Amino acid sequence: PFTIRLHYMAHQRVERPNFGVATYRNDGLLVYGTSSHKEGLVIDVVEGQGYPDFTMPTLTLLSGSYEITVAIFDEEDIYKYDYHTRLYPFKVKNERHDEGVTRVKHVWKLTPVEDAEEL
Repeated sequence: PFTIRLHYMAHQRVERPNFGVATYRNDGLLVYGTSSHKEGLVIDVVEGQGYPDFTMPTLTLLSGSYEITVAIFDEEDIYKYDYHTRLYPFKVKNERHDEGVTRVKHVWKLTPVEDAEEL
């Protein structure tokens, strides 16, 4: 599992905030980005201190260096309350020898064909 915790300090009441996270490979490639509103989570109001957690049950990134962007916007994604662009680096090391950025869930299945005409 992989959790990104976004701590906030709201000095005044913020209605319908939209929390966002994005993961970039260290060369700037956007791997994945989403927000609480895109996921259908509407937060009515935040005041004072708190944090939402963004948790991936399984981290499927392949070995490499990555950076996290976190943000808090208004509900229309226009006004940025706070925006930290690629400020949180992390590395992934695993024993997979796949290529690319992420491991896609999949299954291999071999079906022998006895007659070439079936192809």
